Amino acid sequence: MAIGATLLILAAITSALKFQWRLKRSHHVQSIRLGRRTVNLYKNDEIRLPLSTGIFRGKIFVPPAWDSWSNQCRNLILAHEMGHLKRRDSLVQALQIFALACYWFHPFVWILNRKLNEFREMACDDMSIQASNSTSLVYSRYLVKIAEGTVKSMIGCSTASALIGRKHKLLKRIKYQLKEDTMISKKRIRLVSAALLLLILSLSWNLTGAKAEKPDSRNKSIRIDVKSEREIIIKGQTTTLADFEQSLKKIMGDVDEKTVFRLKLDKAVTMNTINQLHRMLVEKDLLKIKYESDNRQNTGLMLPLKDAKAKLDKIPAKNIAVVYVDASGGTTIDGAAIAESDFLSTMKQRLSKNKLLVIKLQTHQDTLVGDYINVLNRLKDAGAQRICVGDE
Repeated sequence: MAIGATLLILAAITSALKFQWRLKRSHHVQSIRLGRRTVNLYKNDEIRLPLSTGIFRGKIFVPPAWDSWSNQCRNLILAHEMGHLKRRDSLVQALQIFALACYWFHPFVWILNRKLNEFREMACDDMSIQASNSTSLVYSRYLVKIAEGTVKSMIGCSTASALIGRKHKLLKRIKYQLKEDTMISKKRIRLVSAALLLLILSLSWNLTGAKAEKPDSRNKSIRIDVKSEREIIIKGQTTTLADFEQSLKKIMGDVDEKTVFRLKLDKAVTMNTINQLHRMLVEKDLLKIKYESDNRQNTGLMLPLKDAKAKLDKIPAKNIAVVYVDASGGTTIDGAAIAESDFLSTMKQRLSKNKLLVIKLQTHQDTLVGDYINVLNRLKDAGAQRICVGDE
């Protein structure tokens, strides 16, 4: 989430800097009194629509087509942009961008943000009509005329989606002017603003509470306690290895692609039991599997995937070392027995000589999970990064 927020803020800052750079190439046309303030009017050859900027020192920028507009059209457009300055819309937009950056992942924030942008333009349209004592029909005609000139200048240099987007926004403004008899109510704007604020506050509360949770707590998880071949507890129901697949089918309706299966393993469970459970899960494409042992999560237990053998067949024999754990917990490397005290140093030496070495870890069907995890952890301590579990 932090990455998304940072990217959105950086994009907004970059866009604002580029826009300010373009506006620097403007020349002053006149100064206009707005209450106690003086607003400067500038003409810029690189923009296609009138716009206003600034919170305390407002500026209005007009396109080259300004000279061809009638006096009535100019007055209506100035009144519209004056409305933005009176309402301090630049400040509101900055707050909207901040809210959007913080909660970019929530679709309702985007929807409410878009609604506020639409209402802002409609409200300033109303202010323009009231200030000039004009009619909605006349004002709408000028909007269409300005839009026609804008589209002509955009053809060949903008995408179809951009043109369609502007047309859609313009149509909404014109329909509002022709259907509504009164100014868009402040109540409606306040309602949307309040909805956005309440949504942000609720999200903030939820995210604050989520900090104490573990990173994967948002995913639905199913706990499986594996005590022995004859005692496997799944969602509170006890089953056996022989009936596990049938028990799995009963809960498939509660499973989706985000479901994590958490297997709590007793150290005395055999690898034969774990391998069979693992294969049943993998065959149903349930690949999000985490293992726990002795109240420790993520034991590092790795078991065969569907394509493990195919991958191993592509690796040259000289780059494979076979580590075997027998039923009593003893180990061999490429068929040679190795004492537990010498295992770590021997593997370090092999790995230092061959950086491409892949460890093929095999077990007897009666090997205990505790012995398997012990060897696996010693391989990692030796620096092994390519470990593949193969069949005996």
